Amino acid sequence: GDTIIAYNGYRTPSARMLVHLIEKFEEEDSVNLLVYREDTLLEFELQGGFIGVQITTERMDYTVLKSLYDEAGIEIRRPPGRSN
Repeated sequence: GDTIIAYNGYRTPSARMLVHLIEKFEEEDSVNLLVYREDTLLEFELQGGFIGVQITTERMDYTVLKSLYDEAGIEIRRPPGRSN
């Protein structure tokens, strides 16, 4: 299946983080979804709010994930509405 690695420029290391981010954006917002599918990074632009997918947290080799973040130019950012 697909692996969602970023939502609107924020890393999504877990299903819980993805849900948190989805809840922070309104349906009127335009957001980007970065997906890893069959060794390829794909970027989708969609409306904010729920995205209609079933999500789970799967373990992924950190070096692979880090290289994907580096390739996409995604840095560590504090998620909106979350402290520490």
